[in-house]
Amino acid sequence: MGNTKLKLLLPLLLLSAFSFAQVQFGPDAKGPQPAWNSKSVTLSNQNMADSTITGQSAQTATVNNILTSTSGSAGLDVTQFRWMSVQLPSTASGGTFTFEQSSDNINWVNTVYYNSSLVTGVLATGNTTATASNIVYIVPITADFIRMRIVTTITGGSIQAFTRLFRTPFAPPVVTVVQPTNTNLNVSVGNNPGVGGTIAHSSATTAFPVVIGSKVAPASPDNTIVAGDASYLAATTDQQLLVKPYSPSEYDYNFIGTIGNTTTAVTFKAAAGASIRNYLSGLTLTTDALGAAATLVIRDGPVTCSAVSANVITSTTHDLKIGDQIIFSSIGSFTGAVANTTYWVLTVPSATTFTLSATPNGSTLTVGGTGSPVFNRILYRTKLQTAALAQTTITFPTPLRGMPNNTMDIQTETSTSSGTVYYSANGYISF
Repeated sequence: MGNTKLKLLLPLLLLSAFSFAQVQFGPDAKGPQPAWNSKSVTLSNQNMADSTITGQSAQTATVNNILTSTSGSAGLDVTQFRWMSVQLPSTASGGTFTFEQSSDNINWVNTVYYNSSLVTGVLATGNTTATASNIVYIVPITADFIRMRIVTTITGGSIQAFTRLFRTPFAPPVVTVVQPTNTNLNVSVGNNPGVGGTIAHSSATTAFPVVIGSKVAPASPDNTIVAGDASYLAATTDQQLLVKPYSPSEYDYNFIGTIGNTTTAVTFKAAAGASIRNYLSGLTLTTDALGAAATLVIRDGPVTCSAVSANVITSTTHDLKIGDQIIFSSIGSFTGAVANTTYWVLTVPSATTFTLSATPNGSTLTVGGTGSPVFNRILYRTKLQTAALAQTTITFPTPLRGMPNNTMDIQTETSTSSGTVYYSANGYISF
C-alpha cells in the first residue's frame, strides 16, 4: 500500500521541482541566468591587437602614400588607432618626404611627427630630406586618414616604410632633460627683460645686468663700451670701489703753464688716443697787471677741411654741434671766411659736413673756393682786464668735452702787450 502511494506522488513531486526551477532561474529572478538571457560585451582598445603594415619596397618616385603594401594615392584608414611608428630604412642621399593627415581623405594637411633618434624630444612638421639612415618616426594620429608622401624624387637610393599602428593614445617616448635653448625649443627664448643675469663686460644688453664685484680700472679708458652695453664697476688695485666723479684718478691730468705777450696757442693736453677725449673740469687763473685787455679761450682741434659745395663744408670727422663756435687758424684759398674770426655752426648734415653763420642763428655764410683750411672749436671764452687778477678758480659743472683723439689748447686771442697770465688746467680723459 505504501509503495503504491509513493508511485502516485512521484509525478507530482517532479512537476513541483520543475516549477521551482522556473521560478528560481527565470528572466526576472535574481542569481545566475542561463546563456539564452546573457548580453554582449564590447572589448576595450587595450584588449584589441595593434596592426603592422609593410610598405612597398624601393620607393623613389613622388607618390601620395608609401605606407601601404602597394604605394598609391589613397590614404590609410586609421579610424581605430591613436598613434603610429614608422621605421624608414633609407639608402638615399636626397629628395624629401612628409607626413599628412585628413578627415575626409581628400584635403590633406601636414602633421607633426617625432624623430626618435633625437634626444631633445622636439616635434617637427613639414618636409624632411631623405638621408642614408634607419630612423623611426612617431606620429600622433588626430584624423581618420594618414599618409606618408614623397614630395620630391628620392635620389641616391630608395626608402621603404614599416608601420605599426597603436590603439592606445600617444605618449611621448622620451622626456627631455637637457637645458632648453633656442635650438631645442620650437620658439626663441630670451632673458627676462627685467634682470639679464650674468652679462659679459662690453656686451650689448637691454636688461639690467647682475654683476657681482668690480674690475680694476685699466691703464686707459675702455673705448669698446658703447651705449646699451653692460659695464663693470671700477675699483682700485687695493679693491676700493671707485666713486670719484667722471673718471678714476688714473685718468686725471693737471697742467701748469704761463702765457706771455703772445697769441700763440699752448697745448696743455695732447691727444688721448683713438676714440678717447680730453675733458676740462677746472681752470685756475692769475695775472700780472696787463698792458692791454685780452680774450682768453680754451679750444680743441685742429680739424682740416677738404671741400665746399653749395656753402656746405666737408672736413675730417668734426664732432661739431649746432651753435658751436669755430675759428679758422688758416684759410687757404677758401673764400667767404676770414682767419682768426669767430663763426657759429648753423647746421650739421653729417659727421663730416657743416654750414656756418657769421652770427648766432644767422643766415648761411657764403663760402667757396678750394684748399685745405684748418679750424679749431672754441670750448670756453673769457675776458682778462688790465688790472692784476688774484687767483681765481673756474669750475665747469659739466666738464668741457673735447673731440676724440684731439688736443686741448689755451690761447690769448689778442696780445696783452705786457704782463703774464698764469694758469692751471685740470681734467681727465674718457670716451
